[in-house]
Amino acid sequence: MGDALLKFQNFKSLFGIITRLFVVFAIAYFGYCVYQQLEHFQWQPDYTIPLLITSLTFVLTNTVGAYIWYLLLQGIGEKQYFATTTRIFFISQIAKYIPGNIAHLLGRVVMAKSAGLAATNVSYTLVFELVLLVFSSILFATATIAYVDIDTIAGPIPTLTELLYIGVVCLATIVLIIYLSPKLSARIRQQNILQIPTMPRARVLLNCILLYLFAYFLLGLSTNFLAHAIFDIDIEGNFLFICGIFTIAFVGGFLAPGSPAGIGVREIIFVLLLTPIYGELAAVGIAAFTRIAQMLGDCITLFIGSCLPKVTMLTGSSSLTDSSSAAIKRQTKDAPAKQQHPSAIYWGTYDLSKPRNPILLNSLAQAGCKIVTCHENIWAKDNDKSQIRGIGSWFALALRYLLAYPALIMRFMRLQKPDFIMIGYLGHLDVFMLWPFAKLRGIPIVWDAFISLYNTVVEDRKLFGKHHPLSIAIYCWEWLACRLATTVLLDTNAHADYFRQKYALGPNKVIHAFVGAEEYFFQQQLVTDHSSIKSGPINILFYGTFIPLHGISTIIKASRLVPSDIANWTIIGKGQESNKIQAELDSAKVSNLTWITWVPYEQLVDQIHAADICLGIFGNTQKSAMVIPNKVFQIIAAGKPIVTRDSPAIAELLGNDDPGIWLIPAENEEALAQAILEFYQHRHALDKIDPHASLKEKILPKTIGSKLVSTLNQVGIFN
Repeated sequence: MGDALLKFQNFKSLFGIITRLFVVFAIAYFGYCVYQQLEHFQWQPDYTIPLLITSLTFVLTNTVGAYIWYLLLQGIGEKQYFATTTRIFFISQIAKYIPGNIAHLLGRVVMAKSAGLAATNVSYTLVFELVLLVFSSILFATATIAYVDIDTIAGPIPTLTELLYIGVVCLATIVLIIYLSPKLSARIRQQNILQIPTMPRARVLLNCILLYLFAYFLLGLSTNFLAHAIFDIDIEGNFLFICGIFTIAFVGGFLAPGSPAGIGVREIIFVLLLTPIYGELAAVGIAAFTRIAQMLGDCITLFIGSCLPKVTMLTGSSSLTDSSSAAIKRQTKDAPAKQQHPSAIYWGTYDLSKPRNPILLNSLAQAGCKIVTCHENIWAKDNDKSQIRGIGSWFALALRYLLAYPALIMRFMRLQKPDFIMIGYLGHLDVFMLWPFAKLRGIPIVWDAFISLYNTVVEDRKLFGKHHPLSIAIYCWEWLACRLATTVLLDTNAHADYFRQKYALGPNKVIHAFVGAEEYFFQQQLVTDHSSIKSGPINILFYGTFIPLHGISTIIKASRLVPSDIANWTIIGKGQESNKIQAELDSAKVSNLTWITWVPYEQLVDQIHAADICLGIFGNTQKSAMVIPNKVFQIIAAGKPIVTRDSPAIAELLGNDDPGIWLIPAENEEALAQAILEFYQHRHALDKIDPHASLKEKILPKTIGSKLVSTLNQVGIFN
């Protein structure tokens, strides 16, 4: 027994010496490459922001890693607060820079044990982390490298077969360690060192794999972004390929024994695999700056972890010690007192120039919600998102995001704990930024998605094909955002059904609330002189932002079918299709049509009251069938007749039998012209009444807010 132990110790020492020499060689070689290739590199101030953004990406992936560990602990029955496990994970990460590349794992076990977690259970989750990390990296690298044509790239690029062989060997080694753990425990006289507790469910393991895949994609995305921003590399053709290359290098550095945080090893792998594509200069530069970004991100992670509270969960204790009582008090300090009306934080970078947000805020307030706003306005100069063009505009927007989130998160952490958080439109990025902090405080997130980016960019406007990497990225982004939010809010049930089917969401996961209209549309009353009968042409009004959903070409074609002595047409607005509409008008003038590029938003109600009948939308897109635009609610609130396209969404509110309502097929100028002629014949009867008196109650802000609060209660957001 003594000889066997001595041989084991000698082998261990020899293996340690070899691995240390390899790590020293890798670091020295990479240092030499950096010196050779970047000797004349000039740092520019413009590089700071991309480096910071990449660093924040590493913070986000560390958060994903913390959540994976939390899921595994929950899966084996080790209950603990997410704040506690995140604090342990975040602080222990800095220890990976200690030579040996194992101190962060040992540190996690020690910190977890001091927090009341069983060391054997923690060790088991760490082994499972390794299995899932390697397995998901194999999946991701194989899928991404298979996406490109390897034959077009010269150099030592691993084949899919080689990747699979490497993956099988890694997995087999880990499984063998777990299988032989009882014998290993007996040999080193440490009983049950890897005793397997309750096996996590398959769903937990699948969620962990998906989270790892998301983290790899995010890291690859940030690497591509850094390469483009600093080295001006065109990444479009090899976008997914670089993601796969970075995954191989990242996991290789993670598994390298002895290497602190994989320094040297990861960079060597990255340089060897990336040099055939972009050359050694760019490969070395990308590897070096990615390492700097990770180190900065790990420092930020350490700072966040140090700020998180120390909270210990009691399990099965019949009495409370002083320390555990204090822990419970700290955990429940923010717990909201029982109250008659729910409280909410309306949080994010939402755009107040879009009616959805101020109307929803007002609706919730009128329904009795106690609302606190936590907002940074980054959209003041970009009201029309479709008109954001040029690298300068996008860079300015990214900078405003970067500056806004730290302030928003700090304010959120200081606010009293509410019943729920409402993330306003446009909040697709806000969900990712707020989620870990909302999770820490145990507050449900209601995300007002309002629109689908995937549907808008890919299916509606067709800016990219369905199989384009950016289309896939947008889909994955929205898919994950839906799962981070506790509840997803849309504007109609038809739109909610789209989300349920597109992203495989449960019926209670997605709810809806009408957009509604601003209160002054209801309050301003139409004054009509019934003593005289109006004669002459009727005034027809359309206003909007000129997007395909509106179907403005249908309006122009219909205006040519209606005699000029019957109707005068007014179009207010500009936007994406302005040039197209101008070309149509130039090709054949319409004498009785006036185009006003814009009027102040507050004056739209005056324009509506000056018209005899107003127009909704007529586009034939999937999106136009799923939504009821704000203008429809405004026109109804103002008591004006309306013509709009028939759709599943509009059927939730209007019917053809309602007075002053004409629902017609999409993109049908003949039907629109016929509806105008019918109104012309019956206009005097409609002038004497408010045709929508029975509908207004359904779209009042208080009604919309009360229904939303009731629905949130039904799906379990608060009790």
